This record gives sequence, structure tokens and C-alpha cells, in this order.
Amino acid sequence: MSESFRYDALNRLTSATVGMNPAKTFTYNAIGNLLSKSDVGTYSYPAPGQPRPHAVTGISGGALTTTFTYDQNGNVTSGAGLSYEYRSFDMPTYITRGTTTILISYDPEHHRFRQSTPSGMTLYLWDPRGSGVNAERFTSSGPVRWTNYLFAGGEMIGMRRLQRRDHLHAILPQGSSRLDRHHHQ
Repeated sequence: MSESFRYDALNRLTSATVGMNPAKTFTYNAIGNLLSKSDVGTYSYPAPGQPRPHAVTGISGGALTTTFTYDQNGNVTSGAGLSYEYRSFDMPTYITRGTTTILISYDPEHHRFRQSTPSGMTLYLWDPRGSGVNAERFTSSGPVRWTNYLFAGGEMIGMRRLQRRDHLHAILPQGSSRLDRHHHQ
């Protein structure tokens, strides 16, 4: 697969072509705001001298037509069919589209620890001592799914997803054949 990217004198992406797909083009204004993206539309911003000069207020003329609003702290409160509510520390608590709402809860250190959606609940477990191991536990009407992440040097170096159970109800790594061997012997 071939890829081609072009940049302007300020090193901003102006064109991107991936494989046989048509090129996507990008234009910018004098203060660096994205003015248009060929596969999305034209972006609008507050008038010069207004607060939040880099905050997109609308997109029109293409695949998406929407407006965006912001609170006094600069957090987006609505746009693209979504509405947002924030905690006092500027992290989203509720994200709503129509009648569907996601609830996000935080610990005293402002780290996300739970996300509830109509499809289930995810608990985020992390080691405040920085051991490099983080985990997510997703529960729904199906089996519990664990995802473990291993970090070293500030970068993720591994991930493991667990969700199947064997005859002793032990969780097996996804794709494991231990369960299959047990039932075929």
C-alpha cells in the first residue's frame, strides 16, 4: 500500500493519499486553525478578538454540518449531536447523545475509575506507585472481560485481554485453546 503526504512551509499537513483512496486536502488560516478538510467540510471559528480563537464553532459544507458551544472554562458543551457535563476540575461526567448517556466517575486524584454505558460498565484500575501495570474490567450481560496493559518507560509495551472461562471457571486468555482441548479429550 502506498502513502503520500504533503506539508506546507510551517510543517502542517496539506494533502494525504493512502492507497487508491482520493487525496484528502487541508487548508489553514493565518493563526494556524484548520479551515477545511476535503472529506469533512469547512471549519468556522470565533471572530478575531473574541475568546477561544482556536475553538471550532461550526463545521459545514461537507460530510458533517454542526455547531459547537463551550463553557466559560473552554470545555465543549455541545456539538455533533453530543452534549457534555463537567466536574469542577473540568473532566466530563456525562456525555449524552439523544437518550443514551455515558457516566464517567473519578477518584480523589481525578483519575477516571468507572465508566457506565448502556452496554456495560468498565472499571479502570491503575497502580499509583507506577508499577507499569494497568487494567480494565468490563462487565455486561456476557462474560467479564479484563484487559491488562503493561507500560515501561512511559510507553505501552504490551496488552492482554481475558474473557473466557475453563471448566473450573478460571478466566482464559482470549484465543486460548485450553478450553477446547479439555472438551475434546
